[in-house]
Amino acid sequence: MSATSMTPEQIERAAMHNDSLPSSLTQPEQLLFLSFRCLYASYRTGTITREQAQSEKRELLRAYDTAARWREIYQDTCRVRVELGGMSKEVEQGDCERCKKIMRILDGRIKISEELSV
Repeated sequence: MSATSMTPEQIERAAMHNDSLPSSLTQPEQLLFLSFRCLYASYRTGTITREQAQSEKRELLRAYDTAARWREIYQDTCRVRVELGGMSKEVEQGDCERCKKIMRILDGRIKISEELSV
């Protein structure tokens, strides 16, 4: 979670009160906010029962946790690739064939599945 992010509880409260979409939210947080807003609107109008709202809230939070984890994995992967990018030229000019192969896998020039089938 970034420094300006909100907790799921804060997001829920803001959505429940029909606040404007905060500009500092990550994409998973935006989706959670808008989903909560729709959930509360449906409950207020009687479109869904309290039990259905509670069940859907649990599902929204589960899906948010998954999306937030995938976003963090993606960001970590990007950071690693940037750090490795500076070493790519040095590795390619070196004598270590295994190092070159690893670098090609990490930068996407070789897919691991292709390597396993060879």
